[in-house]
Amino acid sequence: MTCQAIFQGKISYLGPEGQVVEVDYGLPERQRFELAANEKWNYTGADPDVDPVRDIMELKLMLQNELGEQFTKCYMTTELLHVLIQNDRILQLAEKQAFGDGSLFSQPTTVIQTLMGLPPIELYDEQYTVRSFVTSAIAGGATLSFTVEDSSGYEVGDSCWLRRVENDRLAAEDEVIIDTVNHATRTIAVTAEPAHSYRPGYDYLDCTKKFLETDRIHLLAPTIQNNPAFGGINAPYGHPRKYGISSDQWNETDPDGLWVRVQNHCLPVVYLPQAAWSPKVV
Repeated sequence: MTCQAIFQGKISYLGPEGQVVEVDYGLPERQRFELAANEKWNYTGADPDVDPVRDIMELKLMLQNELGEQFTKCYMTTELLHVLIQNDRILQLAEKQAFGDGSLFSQPTTVIQTLMGLPPIELYDEQYTVRSFVTSAIAGGATLSFTVEDSSGYEVGDSCWLRRVENDRLAAEDEVIIDTVNHATRTIAVTAEPAHSYRPGYDYLDCTKKFLETDRIHLLAPTIQNNPAFGGINAPYGHPRKYGISSDQWNETDPDGLWVRVQNHCLPVVYLPQAAWSPKVV
């Protein structure tokens, strides 16, 4: 959720009354621009204009001129790193520098960071699973749209699996691509009909994806003029945010009691949206 808030500028979650709550942090669209087709870092067609080093230098110059800051954090997934170590421009630079000894492949993040003038690169490949029961019947070979219990974690373009379970065993599954999502009605439309049928309240829609978008490079200035760019709202009673299972004490009201927090979702706060840039580069 924090990654989505900072780099996508929007999050959605299921509210206490069962409604889907959407939060828009006002991230300017230009900070999520997309390179032209022949500029993308994996482009191999005619008339290429591919230069990752130039693209990063232009971004750094833009931030410096507008805000007087530099990016100090860089995040990407292994998919994007794989694209970069095969990029012709990067390979040419590596041969001219002291990296023609194979270190581009043995120490890729260090070499890419140096060649592109990036801050320390952090590879972030953590994944999460979105799962929700379907709440309308799905007829195999006929249904393109259906409703789910909670649509908040699904996005257009997601590759998901419809799964039917019988006697605690997987009985059928279909891979589907999400075409549209309507959070107001919790309706999901897919690009092609699944082959099998699925039952409301029993079968579910599974989607496993990475916290970071794999086709973008994520650059961040955590502070601007000594002001934090993002943070989080404290838990009730002044306790810090924790994830998973933990215990707390509420000394003022119940000094002898022990409160067990089973789940604690942090609501991220983006103070300075202009500090995060995530251009689509592949």
